[in-house]
This record gives sequence, C-alpha cells and structure tokens, in this order.
Amino acid sequence: MLPDRTLKPAMAECLKVQQSIQIISDHPSNGKFTFINEQDFTSTENLSIRYRLVSEADPPKVAEGTISLPVVAPGCSQDFTVPEVLGEEERSLMRYGETFLLFEIFLTEDTAYAEAGHVVAWQQFKLCEAPKKPFPIPEASLAKTKEGAYLVETEAYRAKIGKDGLLHSLSFAGQKELLESPLRVNLFRCPTENDGIKTLQSNTDEPEFAFYHENKAFGPWFMHKLDQVITILEDIHQEEGQLCTQHRLENPDKEIFGTFIQHWVFSKDKLHYQCSFDLNDTVGGEYPRVGLACDLDRRWSACRYFGLGPHENYPDRNDGAIMGEYRATVDELYVPYIVPPQDYGIHTSLRRLDLYDGNTGSVQISGAYPFSFAFHRYTIDELWKKRHADKLEQSPPLHHLYLDAAVRGVGTATCGPDTLEQYRLPSGIYHLSFTISSSR
Repeated sequence: MLPDRTLKPAMAECLKVQQSIQIISDHPSNGKFTFINEQDFTSTENLSIRYRLVSEADPPKVAEGTISLPVVAPGCSQDFTVPEVLGEEERSLMRYGETFLLFEIFLTEDTAYAEAGHVVAWQQFKLCEAPKKPFPIPEASLAKTKEGAYLVETEAYRAKIGKDGLLHSLSFAGQKELLESPLRVNLFRCPTENDGIKTLQSNTDEPEFAFYHENKAFGPWFMHKLDQVITILEDIHQEEGQLCTQHRLENPDKEIFGTFIQHWVFSKDKLHYQCSFDLNDTVGGEYPRVGLACDLDRRWSACRYFGLGPHENYPDRNDGAIMGEYRATVDELYVPYIVPPQDYGIHTSLRRLDLYDGNTGSVQISGAYPFSFAFHRYTIDELWKKRHADKLEQSPPLHHLYLDAAVRGVGTATCGPDTLEQYRLPSGIYHLSFTISSSR
C-alpha cells in the first residue's frame, strides 16, 4: 500500500492468483464454460456474473450483458453457455480483429468486507486471433538531402530520417511535430528495488551487506553502461522502395552489444516500421529491456491503448491485468514508488497505442504483434538519481515514450528469489514492428 492508502499495482495480482471462483473452457469460442466454486463453506448465492466482449478493432467494438446461474454449492461446479458469443453481432466482432471475452463475478449484496458490486473474481478468454495484415506497398518516394538525410512528404505526413539512420522528425497534416528527439535504441530501465537497492551502494565492500549486492541484476547493467548505448551507422540504403539501415550497438568504452537493423516503408498515409535487435553476451547475463525510446513535447500528454491494464504490468506480474481499451494521461500512468523512485508504468501485450496532444494532435502506433510501452514524465536518469519521489523534477519539459519488444520481469529479489528464467532477456534476436499513422 502507498502512503496515501491507495493500493500498489501488485495487489491486483494478489486478487487474481488468490481468487476462489474460477471459470474454465477448452473451446471458449463455442460459448461453453464451467463455473467452479472453490470456496470451502460459502455458496454463490450472493454472486452474479457479467460478461464483456471487446475487440481490438478501432474504433473498439464492445458487447456486454449479465448471466444468470443457479446457486453453486461450496466445492462444486456448474456448466453454462453464453449463447451471445454465437450471435451474429458478436461474431462480427471477431471478424474485425482479435477478440476477448471477460467474465466478472461480483457481489449482489453488501457484505461485512465489501459493498454490492465488488468484483471478487474474473476470467478472460481469447476468442480469436487477429487477421494477418498484408505486406505494405511503398507509395511515397524518398528524397536524399545534401547532408545525407532522407525526407518523405505526402498529403498526410512529413518525416525525416537523419544521416544517422534514425527517425528525427514526424508530423501529420494539421498536427504539430511529434518528436523532440530521434527514435533511438534503449536497452536500459531505472532499476527497481528487486533489480538492486540503490540506497545501499555506499557499502558494497562491507560483508554484512553482501546479500544486497551479490547476484543483483543491475550490477552488469551499470558495469557495461547500458544506460549509454550508442548506435553507430554501418549501412543505409534503399531497396525495393524500403529504406534499410544497419547499426552497431556499443557503449562509450567501445564494448559491442550487437546489431540493430531497421526497415521503413512509406505509404500515402502511414509509416510501416520493422526493426531487429541481434544482441550478444557482452553484458555477461541479460538485458533489462529491448526496445526504442523517444522524447515528446509535454503537450503530448494523454494516450489510449489496447492491451493489458489498467494498472502497470510486467511480464511476470500481468496475471492480474485485463485485456481491453484504456485511456490515461501521463500523470495518471505514474506510480509513486516513494523510496526510492524506480521504473514504473510498463504495460504489456499492447496491440495499439494512440497519443494525444490536447488539441488536434492524434497519432496511432499499431503493432504487427504485441509489444510493451511506458509513458513517463521523468527521465530514467532522474528516477535513478533521486532518493525520494517528492524530489523528482521534470527537466527539461519533455515526456518520454518507450516502445519495447521485450521487458525483463521484476521478480522478488529485494528479499527473495529473482524473476524466473522465462521472464529474463538473454542474448538473442528480438523484433519490433508497427505502423504509425494519424488517428484523427
């Protein structure tokens, strides 16, 4: 619990993993499910179920309703169907895109521990996969400047790839500039307390504090300066209407981490982007994240996303998050970890993300496959250097967007085991692919 008595995001995980009502199905798209009451002494007399179908289609399509079930005794189960899943309107949702069915089990009357309407359990099912998208066709031509940059301009947008091979500028018709920095590689996050405790870095040589320093994840991250990764352009060329680049990833000490490859395809109204990270074992273990970062002017301060939410969720802490569409400001996405400030606000399994500037600006990033994002009002450096949240400052006046192919889990290594192997990011190849367009 935070000092203002609001719950930390981890409590949503506790609700999910400890719930005593379960719903299962071998084939959810046929509308057949089993309700299981795992309570030892209490029936479901005071419970009801509501459902919601939601599709990733934009604008989102939603169907919802309630379900009547007979009372289920303690330790018993009951089969039921949701005929609405087989209805024409609901089936049409599945033709638009990836579709999910959410069940929420809630109290129908006040109890000693919660009021009527309180959700005691939930379960979500994927009903169908997203249809495959056709390979984009180049429709806009690139102009190379004397300085070596590439410009593309259509009726819908204007973009600039700098001579360093990175996206430097992007603005859509009738909107202000999106980027205040290049779209760059980012392999670092501000360590969480489970990655290592920054407030104890002054006693690394004292044996009695060995537990707080040995085998902590963030040691190699700083040793190999992952917070200072540099992209060195090795190749840039046009190929069948695409702009292709290859960069070497290294730190200021010339340690090489691998290769970064980009492919840009420019259509009339959107930009299609693919990149690959081929990372080696230089860090001697694993990476905290693999993705991209850029700075935005502070007017870009709100977002809408289709993914897991509404609270932050990391790969090893997302069982308590629900797939759906959510809206939030950059301030609402902030999680006030008081002592000390640390990484926050990751949202996983994203399908699309819209950014808004409070005026006419509206840009959509739509993933070819799921990705993660975070939207911060503080820099990583600011989060790391400050020991208390009330000392954090927004300087310069920018917001910071992170788009990740993969994010390391957080584990429990402050006082227990680190994250499991399947939530770690070893050397290897990681991919990120999305389109950028105006969502006005």
